[in-house]
Amino acid sequence: MPAAPYREHPLDECERGVRAPGLSTLRSGVAVPAPFPGYALALFALFAGLPFPVASALWIMLTGGALAAAIVLLARVTATPLAAGAIALGFPAATVALPLGQVTPLVLLAIVAAAAALQAGRARLAAVAALGALLEPHVGLALVLGIAAGVPRARITLVVGCALLAVLGAAVSGPLHEWEYLRAVLPAHALANLADSSQFSTANLAYAVGFHAPAALGLGTLWYAAALGGGTWVALRLRARLGGVALALIPPAFVVFGGTHTHLAQLALAVPAFLLVCSAARGAFREAAVAVTIVAAIPWLFIAPFPLLFPAVAVLTAAFARIMDARRYALALAAGSFAASSAIFLAIVHSHVERGPIDAHVVGNPLAQVAWQIFVAARNTPPESWFAVAKAPTVIAFCALLSALVIAARNRVPVHAC
Repeated sequence: MPAAPYREHPLDECERGVRAPGLSTLRSGVAVPAPFPGYALALFALFAGLPFPVASALWIMLTGGALAAAIVLLARVTATPLAAGAIALGFPAATVALPLGQVTPLVLLAIVAAAAALQAGRARLAAVAALGALLEPHVGLALVLGIAAGVPRARITLVVGCALLAVLGAAVSGPLHEWEYLRAVLPAHALANLADSSQFSTANLAYAVGFHAPAALGLGTLWYAAALGGGTWVALRLRARLGGVALALIPPAFVVFGGTHTHLAQLALAVPAFLLVCSAARGAFREAAVAVTIVAAIPWLFIAPFPLLFPAVAVLTAAFARIMDARRYALALAAGSFAASSAIFLAIVHSHVERGPIDAHVVGNPLAQVAWQIFVAARNTPPESWFAVAKAPTVIAFCALLSALVIAARNRVPVHAC
């Protein structure tokens, strides 16, 4: 692990020539920032002394194993078919999270494991599992808050666990680096990704429509705070209907939608909550929820440039509908997903702009986000309209499912009646 993990150097030297498969086409000379707290860096430090091919293989095995375990646990927690979870979680992970070396599968396992522990009445074990989701702090905070609000017996474990993580972070990266992470790295990372058209954040949307950077970031922060509180409130209100697992599954689903910084891979963390809704709902609403869930799970933004994947997407959407007993939607989903993928591909062809090499060289040794901000801004200027088209199905699906949960919570009615 670099002595200065948040700085351009030696981070750039560590990454040079050793990119994850999904980042192999990234232009050389641009260090990918590592916006993780010290306790998360401790996990990566376990792999740092190994040759990169070995470390990469072990990491893929670890995250792949976490994904498989999460799929199995989710089937038990939500009482949905194992194959349905494998499609809704496996496809986005195989195309996005695993090739990019993301920690998302580990966070996913933490969320589902916490739900399983709550279902079994093991509050302290649920708290320990929730701490694992703090690998991505903005997601883990929602999970921790949901459990703390609804399960008093878990609170001491959560407080002690968070304190131990803080101590571990300070021991691994040093107190000054931990302070730098909170004071400088997090704001710089949000700012660096503000112009990234592939983001699913409220801040990016506000910036794209003309808000100045401080206002856009402020709006994203307010959205995240509202999602954090709103997701917890919805989970508490629906616990009687959906069970204690709602406290673990619902809050993360709210915070990954919007905020200041949301990657495509993180959206998969909402799928467990959506499958819970599908399991609890009845009648026409259940079938509609099944259809919308698979639309939300498909990584449209990633598959759009690869026409060879379109038939696979059509088959998977139809299979998911049939497995979840929403057969009348199967053919429509297959045709619709193929048509949507084709439309997005045509938008790419029509709007794509060829760009020359991007010079993101910086003087001195600033935070890695400084060069990354230059790279992102240059890569997204002029903006390509196909990003908006590609994100539309996901945004619409999330709005529909989260709105249904809010309405059900507000009216204190069963999910299927909203």
